[in-house]
Amino acid sequence: MSFFNDFFKIFSKGMKRGARRAGSRAVTHAVYDAQHANDPVPAAPERFIAGEVRSVVFSPLPATLAEFAALPEAAMKTPFDTAAMYVAALNVYGQNRDEPVAMMNLLKGPRPMDARELELLGERMGQGGYLARSYLAGANALNNYTPAQPYTAVVCDNSTSYQEQGCARLFVACGGADGPRPITMKQGGDGRWYLAEHTLLNAVQPPV
Repeated sequence: MSFFNDFFKIFSKGMKRGARRAGSRAVTHAVYDAQHANDPVPAAPERFIAGEVRSVVFSPLPATLAEFAALPEAAMKTPFDTAAMYVAALNVYGQNRDEPVAMMNLLKGPRPMDARELELLGERMGQGGYLARSYLAGANALNNYTPAQPYTAVVCDNSTSYQEQGCARLFVACGGADGPRPITMKQGGDGRWYLAEHTLLNAVQPPV
């Protein structure tokens, strides 16, 4: 639980820093505030409350599909395993594109990545290797997304995770966002939890 709280603190510091840089726009903001003084106040976003939290350690990260498939989490016996394995695959992408794509297809099972998914993956991962590192423990915008050793992915569930039978919507800790990011797995007929959809390719805060 404290791990996720650390991310909220880091994000808050970043927001305060951005506010200090915005001093030149103070007059414009004051006028806007006056014009909208009577607008209804929006409800505050609900704070994320984690349920079960699991940390999966990769020491080292798998460099090939063979190494990836040899890990115990590759059996995908739980949705937590699949989510953590996807983080590992993302962090191999900068070294070799073919191997991580094969890893991801293993996680997707009967529905491998299509052309649109491959294009999006290449586009987002090409914007900076820090996107993948943001999902490893200890990495954040303030330390140039330098993860702690050994590499660790932190995954949790919450009260909304299992609303549909055979489907699990979990959350991966992210040091570059205002909270953990959702990732969904669906259980196949073989009992394995396959990757279905996720938001882990969304942009994160650039290094400070």
